[in-house]
Amino acid sequence: MRLKRVRTSLGLLVLVTTMRGAWASEPSWPSVHARGLDDLGANSPRALYAFVPRPGVDAAEIPEEIRGALTPLYEIGHVERTSTGLLRVFERLKPRDEGVFAMRGFEPNASFVADTWWAVFGDRSIEMARAMRDIRETWLDANPRLELGTNEDDAHLDAGIQMWIPPPSEAPCRGIVLRMEALTANDYEAKALEDLAESGWAVIRLDTRARIDPPNRREILSQESRRQRRHSEILRGLVEAARAERGGDVPDELFNALYEQALGAAVEETPIPDSDFLWHVGDDAGAKGEMIARAVDVTLSQNAYAAEAAIDYVDAHRPDLAGRPVVIAGFSAGALAAPAAAARLGDRVKAMILVGGGADLLTIASTSNLTTGGLDLTPDGSRLAPEAMAALVESYRVHVQLDPYALAPGMTVPTLLILGMFDSSVPVATANILADRLEGEQRIDLPVDHKPLFLMLPLIKGRIAEWVRAAVPDGAREDGDGGP
Repeated sequence: MRLKRVRTSLGLLVLVTTMRGAWASEPSWPSVHARGLDDLGANSPRALYAFVPRPGVDAAEIPEEIRGALTPLYEIGHVERTSTGLLRVFERLKPRDEGVFAMRGFEPNASFVADTWWAVFGDRSIEMARAMRDIRETWLDANPRLELGTNEDDAHLDAGIQMWIPPPSEAPCRGIVLRMEALTANDYEAKALEDLAESGWAVIRLDTRARIDPPNRREILSQESRRQRRHSEILRGLVEAARAERGGDVPDELFNALYEQALGAAVEETPIPDSDFLWHVGDDAGAKGEMIARAVDVTLSQNAYAAEAAIDYVDAHRPDLAGRPVVIAGFSAGALAAPAAAARLGDRVKAMILVGGGADLLTIASTSNLTTGGLDLTPDGSRLAPEAMAALVESYRVHVQLDPYALAPGMTVPTLLILGMFDSSVPVATANILADRLEGEQRIDLPVDHKPLFLMLPLIKGRIAEWVRAAVPDGAREDGDGGP
């Protein structure tokens, strides 16, 4: 492993590392050391509670109707500070309302917070946790025997990348499928892997992080927080003045007008800076392209670090999964992040399946009909002039390290591409770029757009399983023990 030091616009010292992998050339890996994660890991309690009895109060003294509030919400079974972030493995002990995970599609039992994520979002996460704690404190007015416990907000358990690791099983395990999921929850990814799961492959789920953050994202978040605080301060003053003038409560109609007045004043006092991604006439395309490339690498590395933490965890703590061959299955956004995860895991990955993937995230973001993924180049969503865009893309492609565009030429892991011939979400032109830059890939082209591509996955699940069995024929363990 090699290290070089880079100073970012945030004033953070970044260590860019190069690691060995199943690639002809070694990519560079962005990282920082966020000291706040050291504290978060050290202070993660074994169990999380919304409320606990006040000192000296016997739980038996608490009324039965509110005693349920003392039930633990989570149990954290494993806390590990890695070189790239914080891994925690846990169990939720109280069910959530249905629909809470409508976007994610699963109840996580592990989370990974990358140092690079916490360096940008840590302050905001702490501020939001304090706001939620203030709300919970209002409930204590009617329940003086209780005090606040440490819940999932205080522990930032929802921060970073959420994962699901299957429970231990006595059934023989042929291997691990690391499922890097699409942005929106769906049933079709599971159906695509159904034959593999039924034949003894364990599936680890990873909620892919796809949003690309500009270098000044931390500054933007800080100013947004200032605006929110200033809005509350101004509104409080206006409401108090209105109450004094009226000699009583403020009616809803007047409150709404005061709310808008306070918001307007706060907006004027606290302007939010533009994203560093926005293109301005006279910008240096070379510098801008390099800056975007570094931002893309940060997001892709966070998914790769989470994948690495999950596999390292099962190797060290799950004998039923330890050393088993890994197949990465990336879907849509997950397919864009999967090559970086495979590069990070190196020889541990024996095959990769990319569904609805492509290469060159900058071009994908600027031509997709689904989302820009945070890579907004213009304030109104319009496209750049062709000359400016071409120069930007040229610089981006030169500098990006972890985009599939950069990784594909050196990939040696067997890869199956499943693509929509009319895909407009991950435009088919970028899928063809990926296929052209890969060597020895196998490809299934379906005559559909992006969303129908997922609808067709159950119809080809047998072909997917057959391809995996051919690519990883024996399910052999890394330690040499034969698979079932």
